[in-house]
Amino acid sequence: MLILPWIREIDMQRVLTGLVALLLAASTGSAAAQVFPQRAVRIVVPFTPGGGPDVAARVMGKYLSDMWAQPVLVENRAGGRTLIGTELVVRSAPDGYTLLMITNEVLVSTGLGGSAAISLQKDLAPVILIQTGVNVLAVRPDSPIRTVKDLLAQAQASPGKLTFGTPGVGSSSHMAAEQLMLMTKISLQHIPYKGTAQSISDAAGGQISMVLAAIPPLTPMFQSGKLRPVAVGSIRRFPALPDVPTLDESGLTGFDMSTVNGLMAPAATPAAIIAKINRDAASILSKKEVVDNMLVSGSLAAGGTPADMATFLQERVIVLKKLIAFANITFD
Repeated sequence: MLILPWIREIDMQRVLTGLVALLLAASTGSAAAQVFPQRAVRIVVPFTPGGGPDVAARVMGKYLSDMWAQPVLVENRAGGRTLIGTELVVRSAPDGYTLLMITNEVLVSTGLGGSAAISLQKDLAPVILIQTGVNVLAVRPDSPIRTVKDLLAQAQASPGKLTFGTPGVGSSSHMAAEQLMLMTKISLQHIPYKGTAQSISDAAGGQISMVLAAIPPLTPMFQSGKLRPVAVGSIRRFPALPDVPTLDESGLTGFDMSTVNGLMAPAATPAAIIAKINRDAASILSKKEVVDNMLVSGSLAAGGTPADMATFLQERVIVLKKLIAFANITFD
């Protein structure tokens, strides 16, 4: 095919223009990262104050503020199944100054359930995993359920009669219970609560058969003897509960529905800025005092690259989609 010289010239000009634009963008991003941040940064937590995500955000905010010599503020924007806070971040300028603390609930709300207009993959960019924790299956001290084997036997003898409480539909605790039912073919009755405190209180009072929750709010109940841990929902035993077996070692091979907190940014945030935040946050997560404090509060410091976080989220979303379909969960 004949290509006229002037067409070649125009095409070459377009190629050179595109290359120059890419180089300028990369240069601008790198320059911005070198001086970032020059003002206050905010971490939006789509939950009320006091919970695990809020605590994680405030720990990171304190250390990052000291490192950057700039305020790092935590802004709680609860509501809308985490979508109010999430949308605030998605609509913010993609410059690194507004970050989102995500959890399992955010993964569920951003496109997995209901008609959410926000997409985790399209609208947000991974920055770093902050911490992971475990869901604990707990019962009253006088419960006949002492092991996972006991639970399965009782559930099989009376399908649908055993009740379990969680902080709500789509929570990591709820998904852990659905995974348990999927893997064992038993039937349990879900009692969703608006938060963890009441579900724990009702489990201790005998209104429900068991509760699934993260370690921090359960610890006082274990120490006072009002509740007893049966198993943790992770591959490895949790250091804070070394004598409590995992569901994996109790016969549910591969069971893992850990809690997770991590930072994400608006999708168009320059890669150089994301890389800087990741490096600085990773250095904080490697500090012994941070690791120890997180362990005391019932979580494990994470870290890794943005790519590591992307892989983790992709794998978790696949599991969650399967569980939502299995349980026929709807959110609208």
